[in-house]
Amino acid sequence: MMTRWFTDVRAFRRDPLELLSEKARNSDVPLVKLALGPTPVYLVNDPSLVKPLMKLSEDILDKGRLVKKISNVVGESSLTLSGEEHRKRRAILHERLSRGVANTYVGEMAAAIRVVAAEMARENTFRADILGGTLALKLASVALFGSRVLSPGDELAIMNAFHILEGGLQEDMFRFVPRSPWRYVSDSRKRRDALKTMDIVIRKVTQAASESSVLVALRDAGLSDEEIRNELTTMIIAGFHTTGAAVAWLCFYLATRPQELEQIRKEHISICDEFGELDPKRLCEAKVSLAFVKEVLRLYPSAWWLTRELKQDHLIGGETLAKGDSLIIAPWVYHRSSKHFTSPDEFSLDREHAGNAYLPFGAGARACVGMGVSLLELHLVALEFASTFDFSALSDPRLVKPKAGITLNAPEMSLGVSLRGVASDGLREAA
Repeated sequence: MMTRWFTDVRAFRRDPLELLSEKARNSDVPLVKLALGPTPVYLVNDPSLVKPLMKLSEDILDKGRLVKKISNVVGESSLTLSGEEHRKRRAILHERLSRGVANTYVGEMAAAIRVVAAEMARENTFRADILGGTLALKLASVALFGSRVLSPGDELAIMNAFHILEGGLQEDMFRFVPRSPWRYVSDSRKRRDALKTMDIVIRKVTQAASESSVLVALRDAGLSDEEIRNELTTMIIAGFHTTGAAVAWLCFYLATRPQELEQIRKEHISICDEFGELDPKRLCEAKVSLAFVKEVLRLYPSAWWLTRELKQDHLIGGETLAKGDSLIIAPWVYHRSSKHFTSPDEFSLDREHAGNAYLPFGAGARACVGMGVSLLELHLVALEFASTFDFSALSDPRLVKPKAGITLNAPEMSLGVSLRGVASDGLREAA
């Protein structure tokens, strides 16, 4: 019995994407039972179940033990909370991070992208996996604080701290054998130091935030300084890491899809004003670039999985699950399945990026609250980069594979870049 309880643990730790995909391919049942420990865990194999599950009362289905582990990093925030307090904070964030509000920052976000582009233009090559995080942090700063208040030092401190924190979370996620005492002490010290660094940066940037920022909305709602720091830490980490990975893949496909790159260039020109600036009111007309972004997110959904735990016995997919049972919902599995998409591993702009099986930001009332901002940021990156650069892939496309952690991480990815002549003047000005 003990052996069967843990049969899938080793394969999950080695390559969770392949394990879950294999389990889904080899089964037609709505729920596939996984051997990840003594407590039953089920892979939701039927995406039509996801939205109904997300609508269930928190008394029936709620964030479980795996999500609670993240509270070691972000504390009590909207990511880990449930109940009325979660709904209160989510409503605030949804209002401040809706695409309509975010559109007011299009000019400043585009300027932040051009600053990064100016730095890229000085080199012939760049690491897309590194650049993605740097750019996403700049854009998150604009979305959250209303201005670019993170210095290069702040950005580096946040990225270094996050890599320490994420590594610890990933290691702890399915650990069944306790760490040695000296390893536990060492890991705990690293985590405390990383959290202290994050706290120092958050305290600094909150003093420089604009009066229309998320910070002010949280303060007006009566949140304490500690609660506000928890929320901002959550949003900065989630915003820069998930969007950063998507930016890396976006650059990769701009380098490997020259035909679509040219289409996006023409689209950029068509929605710019007389000064060459993107017109926020006309972004909705840029359908090719938006489809490009959505296809990147289909192939590489940053939030590649989420979990929920049963708080009481309940009938799901024709099977009665018991209190304490866990569910894994894996957008990666749906997005890469021939059951839901034709030639699922191929990049195509002709797909319908909708329906039960397309879930790059989750589903229903519990979908990612930053979805609108993330889509806007990626949309702007696609338009600005396509209009500015010619790219080339230096990494073999067949060897570039994602790394599954808490989120879907981009691997080391080297790209070549050359500046288009028509963009030179604008970049010199940005620099």
